[in-house]
Amino acid sequence: GTEPGTEAGTAGWPRRPPYSFVALITMAIRASPGQRLPLSGIYAYIAERFPFYRGPGRQWQNSVRHNLSLNPCFRRLPCRHGRAGEWVLDPAFQDMYPGGNYDRRRRRRRPPASPPPPSGIPPGPAALRPPPPSGTAPGPAEPPQ
Repeated sequence: GTEPGTEAGTAGWPRRPPYSFVALITMAIRASPGQRLPLSGIYAYIAERFPFYRGPGRQWQNSVRHNLSLNPCFRRLPCRHGRAGEWVLDPAFQDMYPGGNYDRRRRRRRPPASPPPPSGIPPGPAALRPPPPSGTAPGPAEPPQ
């Protein structure tokens, strides 16, 4: 079978793979000897395996760096012998893709919005205002006489 993301899309350009950047990075790290890769190795794995990322644009590399630095499932090992640091999967996340299923996980739907408050006052800034001081009537002030 054809690897997802390698078949032709519109105008003959390969389609975007159905995998998140977290999944692509995880695939690259798991496929490497010792399950560790420098950033350049992650780029190379993704570009070699998924033609969509071989084009002239390199914006996807920003997404890779963003995911590596912000996602807790990736850890950067200190530099060795003057080389750039290598990235590994945090052991707590080893079972993140059971059975090698890297397909995008469906997002959970948000629960329906809560019903409006029973007082009939619409939610919003007016509902948050404190009540007027006692003894004063709401509405415009009386003109001076």
